[in-house]
Amino acid sequence: MEINKPHDAFFKGMLSKKENAKSFLENYLPADILPLINLEKLEIEKDSFVTKELQNYFSDLLYKVEIEEKDVYIYMLFEHKSYSEKWISLQLLEYMLQIWKLKKEQKKPLPIIIPIVVYHGEECWSPEKKLSSILEYTNKKLARYVPDFEYILNNVSSQKDEEIKGTESLKAMLFLLKYVRTPKLLENLGMILKLLKDCPKDYLVMATIYIFHTTEMPLNTFVDLVNKSMSQNEGD
Repeated sequence: MEINKPHDAFFKGMLSKKENAKSFLENYLPADILPLINLEKLEIEKDSFVTKELQNYFSDLLYKVEIEEKDVYIYMLFEHKSYSEKWISLQLLEYMLQIWKLKKEQKKPLPIIIPIVVYHGEECWSPEKKLSSILEYTNKKLARYVPDFEYILNNVSSQKDEEIKGTESLKAMLFLLKYVRTPKLLENLGMILKLLKDCPKDYLVMATIYIFHTTEMPLNTFVDLVNKSMSQNEGD
């Protein structure tokens, strides 16, 4: 099976599952925002706003939730380059504008959009999280003319293992994103596969396809790890 955009396929495949989407939001939304959101109303939208030219570098998902019985959208952008993107806030603004234009065309009220960036690159994330940080001005009197928002950053690469939380399948996804570009993948792959042992088989299929399209892992090495990790007696 040939996968043209393995990062995109893995990200969307895993986080289009409602249980994983809900678990991600429960564990990675800010503590002061999470209680406001009714995640029982979570819906996964079909729309994508990343242009074809950028689909090798970014993937996106749009979730609809409710706050105080009003629709609120959570826009998740997955940055799968190996380095941070200076203009990420500008890209987010462009995609948020597309969402608002779509709602306008549908004759719906313009909703609040909470942007989230997921990053697993090799370089440290350096951009500021506010749109205003990329605008050049120093006089505070001009602040009233400055459009602004702040995005939530989930930097998987810099997270400690104990900070990775969620359902077993979500943790497996995040650990795989964390280690897939590093020499530590092999020593952590057994742990990742164990997390998937009791999950629906399509999760293991997605992880397998992702690994073989993004690494040069020998087939026999992977098969041995799968057999050990999936063994009912493993760890006894």
